[in-house]
Amino acid sequence: MTDRSLQQLYQLPPERFTAARNQLAKELSAEGSKELASRVRAANRPTVAIWALNKLAHEFPKELEDLLEAGDRIRAAQASAVRGNRQGADELRQASHDLQSKRATLIARAAEAIQGLGRAPSASVLGKIEATLRAAALNPGEGRQLLKEGILDRDLQYSGFPGSAEIASAADRPARAAEPRRREGRSPAGDREALKRAREANKRAVAERRAAERVLRKWELTVRRSQTQAARAEEVAARLQRSASAAREEADRAKRRAEEDRRQLQLAADRLSLLRPGTQSD
Repeated sequence: MTDRSLQQLYQLPPERFTAARNQLAKELSAEGSKELASRVRAANRPTVAIWALNKLAHEFPKELEDLLEAGDRIRAAQASAVRGNRQGADELRQASHDLQSKRATLIARAAEAIQGLGRAPSASVLGKIEATLRAAALNPGEGRQLLKEGILDRDLQYSGFPGSAEIASAADRPARAAEPRRREGRSPAGDREALKRAREANKRAVAERRAAERVLRKWELTVRRSQTQAARAEEVAARLQRSASAAREEADRAKRRAEEDRRQLQLAADRLSLLRPGTQSD
């Protein structure tokens, strides 16, 4: 067996994870795959949010890849904008829009997957999904790779807005570096313009976050409505079941009465037969 074993394990509903993990580790160990068995044994049971994220990687890999690609474009455009490239700012706007759109789509997919478990996707869970998607898009590294493979085992976090490290570096550079910058064709005015673009990017990132929060609120409302409808349907079903049960009991009582009446009819017929002339013995 290969890492495919772990991928299949992380596709299981969280409540089935632990038993399946222990059984898989036992089987792998028996087959001689000691290293993989050790990895499986160390795997943590995923939260509902982590389960949904791995589900996205398994069922919607193209949409996830598009999100990560948008994140790469944001980082590249941010670095370009900091260097004073006007085209970088334009690309940053487009890439940020793409990231917001792809992320909203994936959050909706994740909410549907959670509903498929028979659970309500809470704002807290969807918030963790949103944060992890954002971090994976903007922070290339082990966490992103684990998500792509569908074996993510922890929430991912991203601190700051896109390109914050590059911007901080540009803003904090000491004054003595100004002369070399001018010799290289860069000016303080250019840096101020780059920082202005960076601040605009930060505003867009905040707007993106608020848009994602609106998506979360929309799903909360949808879930509440679905739960209300389900409760009403359950109540109707229970009422119909009670009515059906009462009708069955009444039918059984009527049947018993009919059988008793038939028995009494037969007794009456027998008595009449005995009373007819010629039917009595001498």
